[in-house]
Amino acid sequence: MSAIGRNTIYNLAGFAIPLALFVVTIPAYIHLIGAARFGVLSIVWLVLGLFGMLDLGLGRAVTQKIASLREGSAVDRRAALGTALASNIIIGGAGMVLMAGLAWFIFAHGMKLDPWLRDEAMAVVPLMAIGVPVVTTIGILGGALQGREQFLTVNRITITSAALFQLLPLGVALLFGPTLWPLVFVSIGARLSAVWMLWRKCRREFDGVTLSHWRREDMGTMLRYGGWGTVAALVSMVVQYTDRFLIGAFVGPVC
Repeated sequence: MSAIGRNTIYNLAGFAIPLALFVVTIPAYIHLIGAARFGVLSIVWLVLGLFGMLDLGLGRAVTQKIASLREGSAVDRRAALGTALASNIIIGGAGMVLMAGLAWFIFAHGMKLDPWLRDEAMAVVPLMAIGVPVVTTIGILGGALQGREQFLTVNRITITSAALFQLLPLGVALLFGPTLWPLVFVSIGARLSAVWMLWRKCRREFDGVTLSHWRREDMGTMLRYGGWGTVAALVSMVVQYTDRFLIGAFVGPVC
């Protein structure tokens, strides 16, 4: 089988297996935490996924940049990743502020929630803000490895992280109860595990890359490349998921 065929299979598996896990675990979530709580938890996961697009296309841009340097200098490849990670500090910080404001508005005014559930939802807003730089970093590190054609590695990590993301909250709900805060906390922890696994691989692949390996000229190039793609993806996702927010606003959290 050609390399393109193998990589396509890896990417399909990295998409299909997490989706299957989500579908299979829905009944267990509803049984353990109830439909209302699961509706709010789904909104939390959805919003975090949307904010994963707020890397301004750096994930896709670093993939393109590093792929273009396939025969180039290892120093240049390391600089490309270092630049993306340094840029992500600013982007992630801004995303945290935006997430805190948006999540507060959604749960305080945008969704029809019972008072007890509103209190639980408001308590997870800081966790959602902390999750923003986590999910944007995953996109950048994964994009860098894809630029080096490490598709099997990236999808192994994606599947492992997705399994933890779906199963850890279930375990917490089973052992400690259905309150949302610990469920969201371990969800963020699952995403942090992906950052750790990707970072370890990137350190080996890119000669001990750190935030100090950045170049101003690379930053401008990658932001220009990724910006319009991010706008298009965000518009598409907003159109796709607006109905869920409208249902939450007028009916309440249902699934």
